[in-house]
Amino acid sequence: MFAQRLIARHASTFTHLHRRFYNERLNLLRRIRALTVTEQHQQQHRATTMDSSHYAEWSKENLIARIQLLEAAASSSSSSPSSDPAQQPPSASSKPTRLERKQAKRAAALPTAKSTASARHFNFADHPTRKVLFRLAYLGWPYQGFASQAHTTETVEHHLFTALRTCRLIDPALNAGDIPQACDYSRCGRTDKGVSATGNAVCLNVRSRLKNDEQGHDDKDKDKEELPYLAMLNRCLPDHIRVLAWAPVEPDFSARFSCGARTYKYFLPGFGLDIARMHAAASAFVGTHDFRNFCKIDSTKPERNYERSVLSVTIEPATELCSGAHHSTGVFPWYVLTVKGTAFLWHQIRCMVHVLLLVGQGLEHPSVVADLLDLTKYPAKPQYDLAPELPLVLWDCDFPQVTWRYSDAPASAQALGGLVKHLATMYETHKVQTMLVDTLLAQVLSAKLDPASAALVGGKGTYGEVVPGLKPDAVPWGVNGSLVPVVGKKGTEASGRAHLKLAKRKTCDTVEEKAGKREARLKRKADAEAEAEAAAGQVDKKVKADQDDRMDDE
Repeated sequence: MFAQRLIARHASTFTHLHRRFYNERLNLLRRIRALTVTEQHQQQHRATTMDSSHYAEWSKENLIARIQLLEAAASSSSSSPSSDPAQQPPSASSKPTRLERKQAKRAAALPTAKSTASARHFNFADHPTRKVLFRLAYLGWPYQGFASQAHTTETVEHHLFTALRTCRLIDPALNAGDIPQACDYSRCGRTDKGVSATGNAVCLNVRSRLKNDEQGHDDKDKDKEELPYLAMLNRCLPDHIRVLAWAPVEPDFSARFSCGARTYKYFLPGFGLDIARMHAAASAFVGTHDFRNFCKIDSTKPERNYERSVLSVTIEPATELCSGAHHSTGVFPWYVLTVKGTAFLWHQIRCMVHVLLLVGQGLEHPSVVADLLDLTKYPAKPQYDLAPELPLVLWDCDFPQVTWRYSDAPASAQALGGLVKHLATMYETHKVQTMLVDTLLAQVLSAKLDPASAALVGGKGTYGEVVPGLKPDAVPWGVNGSLVPVVGKKGTEASGRAHLKLAKRKTCDTVEEKAGKREARLKRKADAEAEAEAAAGQVDKKVKADQDDRMDDE
């Protein structure tokens, strides 16, 4: 009876102790089981994997094949039925699945890591090279000029060098500054910011398929085996830059000095211009003259020869010029100024165009061109602006000894077709934009004014121009940065100021004055550096003397 009362009194305590002992034993069994399963998984992992140091020598393709093989094995083991989640997966001796056999066969067919790495390695020095001339076309308005510049990458030459390195036509390890010397690089025309080109040219040594003893600049049969230069470069160049043709040339060929002539074109709106006066003035440019009054003088260059030869100058309507397809000239006619010469100075074409525009608007006499070419009348250049850069195009660079290849072989049709498609798409886009603006302008000009409110009819416009009505020849072309400045009836420009004749304007420094100022500036700089060096030497002497005095005191 006593025992029963004792058990009843301590039943809860016994139950608690029993549960605690049971839970501890259960947790111990679970830990043992988890360790067993972990050890089994580790054994399986070691059986199906390798040491990490072994994988360090594997190529990317072999690693991918290994991962696919392991994923296939994991998928096969997970899809097999099992009553125990901790059951060990099939051993290596079990029969492989069809997918495993396929993956193993593919992995065995792959090259080893060593052979893959050697195949991927490219040593430019192991390949032959040849001198090649490339014909370039580009739209200049997105770029800061043709030549490479240290402060920007938005130049045509920068993108060309990048494409050449990407295609490994030149050593990919070369920096842009090392390419001219390492590849014997030369350019024909160095166009400025915003200037376009349809026939610029560069020359350099590039990689070739032909051995050095097989190369020749007249052997077209061997060139059929050459690398597809056009297709390779045009795939890597931006949309506004294209390589149109290439030609093999001799090792001593220079794109700059081997060029026989260069042709520029400048597009002009026809309204408000007297084309006959402009043509009469432009005829004075033909011949060999000193063009220092039609250029920007660079005082940093030691050569002071400003004589250049202009072979021809023409001004013609710009109809059917570009594509041969019919296109409208808009609400007013367009003209194109064509200048052909052996070589040109810095900003020479744009200076020539600006003076011709002054003549065409009646602000200057056609004889002003001949007067500016006469250094006895104009020893220094009058101060005047440059014509806008957008309408200027380097049209052609003439190399009489060169036969251009406008296609690659054997993939010539594909490369040429891709180039035509690219240009046609660009043409359609810009043509649609032009037609939309052209149509809008024509609708505005065709609007009829109410006579009661037509305050400008028969009156004068903002800048003094006569406005008989909304007609194209009365629209103030040139307002807000157009190509031709507005000139009023009394010779006022768009700024509202009266036109000042070139003969009465202030002049720039002469070539000799600029050279003298530059020499004086360099001398002042050298003297300042010498004084600074002498002062530093005196300080050093004083410091040394002070140190010697302290040592004597000690």
